[in-house]
Amino acid sequence: DGGDITDGNAGTPVDFAFSVTDKNGDTQTLSDAKFMAAKLCESDIHRDANGDGNSEDPNVCLDISHYVFTNLAVGKITVKETTPPNGWRFGTMLLTPKALQATGDDATTGADFVASTSTVTLDLSGDTDNQAMLHIYNFEKTPATDTVSDEPSSANAALLALGGLFGLFAVGFALRRQTI
Repeated sequence: DGGDITDGNAGTPVDFAFSVTDKNGDTQTLSDAKFMAAKLCESDIHRDANGDGNSEDPNVCLDISHYVFTNLAVGKITVKETTPPNGWRFGTMLLTPKALQATGDDATTGADFVASTSTVTLDLSGDTDNQAMLHIYNFEKTPATDTVSDEPSSANAALLALGGLFGLFAVGFALRRQTI
Protein backbone atom coordinates (compact mmCIF):
# COMPACT_ATOMS: atom_id res chain seq x y z
CA ASP A 1 0.00 0.00 0.00
CA GLY A 2 1.60 3.26 -1.03
CA GLY A 3 -0.71 5.58 0.89
CA ASP A 4 1.24 6.06 4.09
CA ILE A 5 4.48 4.30 3.24
CA THR A 6 7.37 4.88 5.67
CA ASP A 7 10.90 5.88 4.73
CA GLY A 8 12.06 2.29 5.42
CA ASN A 9 13.14 0.02 2.57
CA ALA A 10 10.00 -1.25 0.85
CA GLY A 11 8.89 -2.69 -2.43
CA THR A 12 6.92 -0.79 -5.02
CA PRO A 13 3.22 -0.55 -4.07
CA VAL A 14 1.00 -3.03 -5.93
CA ASP A 15 -2.73 -3.74 -6.11
CA PHE A 16 -4.06 -6.64 -4.01
CA ALA A 17 -7.15 -7.48 -1.98
CA PHE A 18 -8.10 -9.68 0.99
CA SER A 19 -11.26 -10.50 2.89
CA VAL A 20 -11.52 -11.59 6.52
CA THR A 21 -14.63 -13.48 7.64
CA ASP A 22 -15.33 -14.26 11.30
CA LYS A 23 -17.33 -17.16 12.75
CA ASN A 24 -20.56 -15.14 12.51
CA GLY A 25 -20.13 -14.76 8.75
CA ASP A 26 -19.31 -11.06 9.00
CA THR A 27 -16.79 -10.13 6.31
CA GLN A 28 -14.34 -7.24 6.28
CA THR A 29 -12.09 -6.15 3.42
CA LEU A 30 -8.96 -4.00 3.36
CA SER A 31 -11.15 -0.91 3.09
CA ASP A 32 -12.61 -1.83 6.51
CA ALA A 33 -9.18 -2.34 8.09
CA LYS A 34 -6.85 0.32 9.42
CA PHE A 35 -3.55 0.68 7.55
CA MET A 36 -0.69 0.95 10.04
CA ALA A 37 2.48 2.48 8.61
CA ALA A 38 5.48 1.11 10.51
CA LYS A 39 9.18 0.45 10.11
CA LEU A 40 11.80 -1.58 11.97
CA CYS A 41 15.40 -0.41 12.07
CA GLU A 42 18.71 -2.13 12.88
CA SER A 43 18.87 -0.08 16.07
CA ASP A 44 15.46 -1.50 17.12
CA ILE A 45 16.41 -5.15 16.73
CA HIS A 46 20.20 -4.93 17.21
CA ARG A 47 20.84 -6.87 14.00
CA ASP A 48 23.02 -6.03 11.00
CA ALA A 49 20.40 -5.96 8.24
CA ASN A 50 22.61 -4.62 5.44
CA GLY A 51 25.83 -6.53 6.23
CA ASP A 52 28.03 -3.50 6.91
CA GLY A 53 29.12 -4.73 10.37
CA ASN A 54 27.02 -2.12 12.21
CA SER A 55 23.92 -3.49 13.94
CA GLU A 56 22.85 -0.18 15.52
CA ASP A 57 22.23 2.06 12.51
CA PRO A 58 18.93 3.94 13.04
CA ASN A 59 18.87 4.79 9.31
CA VAL A 60 18.81 1.20 7.99
CA CYS A 61 15.13 0.28 8.23
CA LEU A 62 12.57 -2.03 6.65
CA ASP A 63 8.99 -1.00 6.09
CA ILE A 64 6.75 -3.37 8.10
CA SER A 65 3.44 -1.64 7.44
CA HIS A 66 0.32 -3.77 7.82
CA TYR A 67 -3.47 -3.77 8.08
CA VAL A 68 -5.35 -4.09 11.36
CA PHE A 69 -8.76 -5.78 11.45
CA THR A 70 -10.82 -5.26 14.62
CA ASN A 71 -14.12 -6.43 16.09
CA LEU A 72 -13.81 -9.98 14.83
CA ALA A 73 -16.08 -12.46 16.62
CA VAL A 74 -14.26 -15.00 18.78
CA GLY A 75 -13.80 -18.29 16.93
CA LYS A 76 -12.85 -19.44 13.46
CA ILE A 77 -11.56 -16.76 11.09
CA THR A 78 -11.08 -17.18 7.34
CA VAL A 79 -8.69 -14.93 5.46
CA LYS A 80 -8.89 -15.06 1.66
CA GLU A 81 -6.62 -13.38 -0.82
CA THR A 82 -9.26 -12.27 -3.31
CA THR A 83 -6.87 -10.44 -5.66
CA PRO A 84 -3.18 -11.33 -5.62
CA PRO A 85 -0.68 -8.81 -6.97
CA ASN A 86 -0.23 -9.09 -10.74
CA GLY A 87 2.35 -11.80 -11.50
CA TRP A 88 2.17 -13.36 -8.04
CA ARG A 89 0.23 -16.19 -6.40
CA PHE A 90 -0.52 -17.31 -2.85
CA GLY A 91 2.43 -19.21 -1.42
CA THR A 92 2.32 -19.70 2.32
CA MET A 93 1.56 -18.03 5.66
CA LEU A 94 3.19 -17.43 9.02
CA LEU A 95 1.81 -16.23 12.35
CA THR A 96 3.63 -14.13 14.90
CA PRO A 97 4.29 -14.28 17.72
CA LYS A 98 5.85 -17.69 17.10
CA ALA A 99 3.85 -19.24 19.96
CA LEU A 100 0.77 -19.02 17.70
CA GLN A 101 2.28 -21.16 14.93
CA ALA A 102 0.34 -24.29 14.06
CA THR A 103 3.12 -26.72 14.96
CA GLY A 104 3.80 -28.99 17.92
CA ASP A 105 2.62 -28.00 21.36
CA ASP A 106 2.22 -24.35 20.31
CA ALA A 107 -0.67 -24.99 17.94
CA THR A 108 -3.03 -22.63 19.76
CA THR A 109 -4.72 -21.26 16.64
CA GLY A 110 -5.03 -24.36 14.45
CA ALA A 111 -3.86 -22.14 11.59
CA ASP A 112 -3.84 -23.79 8.20
CA PHE A 113 -4.03 -22.77 4.54
CA VAL A 114 -5.03 -24.08 1.15
CA ALA A 115 -2.81 -22.47 -1.46
CA SER A 116 -5.03 -23.35 -4.43
CA THR A 117 -7.90 -21.30 -2.95
CA SER A 118 -5.65 -18.63 -1.36
CA THR A 119 -7.38 -19.23 1.97
CA VAL A 120 -6.09 -19.25 5.56
CA THR A 121 -8.17 -20.47 8.50
CA LEU A 122 -7.38 -19.96 12.16
CA ASP A 123 -9.07 -19.65 15.53
CA LEU A 124 -7.95 -16.93 17.94
CA SER A 125 -10.08 -18.26 20.83
CA GLY A 126 -6.95 -19.54 22.60
CA ASP A 127 -4.99 -16.31 22.15
CA THR A 128 -4.87 -14.54 25.51
CA ASP A 129 -3.91 -11.05 24.29
CA ASN A 130 -6.54 -10.88 21.52
CA GLN A 131 -3.95 -10.20 18.82
CA ALA A 132 -2.09 -12.10 16.13
CA MET A 133 -0.04 -11.02 13.14
CA LEU A 134 -0.73 -13.04 10.01
CA HIS A 135 1.91 -12.81 7.27
CA ILE A 136 0.84 -13.89 3.79
CA TYR A 137 3.68 -14.69 1.40
CA ASN A 138 3.05 -14.68 -2.33
CA PHE A 139 5.39 -16.43 -4.73
CA GLU A 140 6.27 -15.16 -8.16
CA LYS A 141 4.25 -16.86 -10.91
CA THR A 142 6.60 -18.84 -13.11
CA PRO A 143 6.17 -22.19 -14.86
CA ALA A 144 8.44 -23.81 -12.25
CA THR A 145 6.38 -22.57 -9.28
CA ASP A 146 2.79 -22.42 -10.49
CA THR A 147 1.69 -25.63 -8.73
CA VAL A 148 1.35 -25.71 -4.95
CA SER A 149 0.09 -28.71 -3.02
CA ASP A 150 -3.22 -28.53 -1.15
CA GLU A 151 -1.60 -30.35 1.78
CA PRO A 152 -1.75 -28.57 5.15
CA SER A 153 0.74 -25.80 5.77
CA SER A 154 3.13 -28.01 7.76
CA ALA A 155 3.73 -30.04 4.59
CA ASN A 156 4.53 -26.84 2.72
CA ALA A 157 7.02 -25.42 5.25
CA ALA A 158 9.85 -25.92 2.77
CA LEU A 159 8.11 -23.51 0.38
CA LEU A 160 8.80 -20.65 2.78
CA ALA A 161 12.52 -21.41 2.65
CA LEU A 162 12.40 -21.71 -1.14
CA GLY A 163 10.43 -18.47 -1.44
CA GLY A 164 13.60 -16.41 -1.38
CA LEU A 165 14.76 -18.21 -4.52
CA PHE A 166 11.61 -17.42 -6.48
CA GLY A 167 10.77 -14.02 -5.05
CA LEU A 168 8.35 -13.14 -2.28
CA PHE A 169 5.69 -10.53 -1.78
CA ALA A 170 4.39 -10.32 1.76
CA VAL A 171 1.39 -8.66 3.35
CA GLY A 172 0.99 -8.37 7.10
CA PHE A 173 -2.30 -8.41 8.98
CA ALA A 174 -2.99 -7.81 12.62
CA LEU A 175 -6.12 -9.61 13.67
CA ARG A 176 -7.91 -8.63 16.87
CA ARG A 177 -10.83 -10.58 18.13
CA GLN A 178 -13.78 -8.91 19.76
CA THR A 179 -14.03 -9.47 23.48
CA ILE A 180 -17.57 -9.94 24.71
